[in-house]
Amino acid sequence: MVGARSEPCEVTSGVIQGSVLGPLLFNIYVSDLPAALKTNLVQYADDCTVFKVVSCQDDVDELQDDLALVDIWCTNNGMQLNAKKCVAMDISRARQPWTPQYTIGGVALDYVCTQRLLGVHISRDLRWNHHVDVQRKKAARTLGFAARNLRGCTQRVKRMAYLTLVKPKLFYGTPAWHPWTKANIGKMARTQNKALHFIYGRHVPPPQNMKMLSVPAQLVYNDLLLFKKSLCGLTDYNAMARIIVGRVHRGDDPQHPRLQQPPARTELGQCVFDYRVVAFWNAAPPALKDCSAAQFPSKCKAYVSECF
Repeated sequence: MVGARSEPCEVTSGVIQGSVLGPLLFNIYVSDLPAALKTNLVQYADDCTVFKVVSCQDDVDELQDDLALVDIWCTNNGMQLNAKKCVAMDISRARQPWTPQYTIGGVALDYVCTQRLLGVHISRDLRWNHHVDVQRKKAARTLGFAARNLRGCTQRVKRMAYLTLVKPKLFYGTPAWHPWTKANIGKMARTQNKALHFIYGRHVPPPQNMKMLSVPAQLVYNDLLLFKKSLCGLTDYNAMARIIVGRVHRGDDPQHPRLQQPPARTELGQCVFDYRVVAFWNAAPPALKDCSAAQFPSKCKAYVSECF
């Protein structure tokens, strides 16, 4: 009934779904969970990941003890874990990985080859083929939906639909993961090419006239943008944790010494963020390095569109 109010009621447990305070109250509720564990714990809202480097049976026992502590904490705080929704994953490139048995509440955890964590599908061998395939299919479905419903709209509307609905699915979190193989980059490029034909029809204009970055340029732009934010203290991530400032060589600008890439023995190690971004940053012009964080996105976009 319009204008009517229900009687006030005391809520002794739980939080109304969809409320503004719900996430904050839940974070307060589980804030003491990390103090109860000995290993590493990563939390985001109701996502909880316990991880540890396992090299011997003692490490297995310590990780299992923490899983038991999580179960005890949930019981003491009026929560019940659903062990069937909990999984274990061994991140290793060994041909015969060690898969010890872990349990929660007496229920054995199943091992998985891939697991979705904050929107990124992590594979046990740290390759991104599965994630690229999943995100490409999502982007293609969204693009198909936009094409069916915006058939008669202007190029401006179609372009906005791609930038707001389709592109984020392709490039979400790319500094954390990276397609790095020609096959994966090609899959992303084909999806974007379909979007360009959806926007412009058969005759797609040159890149400089579209004001839209290619897939390789967008990947470099995302890396440089996160690196600049880290240098300016705008993110908690410390991009310089493994990067060192190298010596100034003849011909170098003394105000902008070259950065030295962290050690990497494998091709996979050379594709991580703090390794690949060093080459991009060293090649950037001094004016781009010196600009403010507010000016950086536009200047960086102009730079990568010309060079990549």
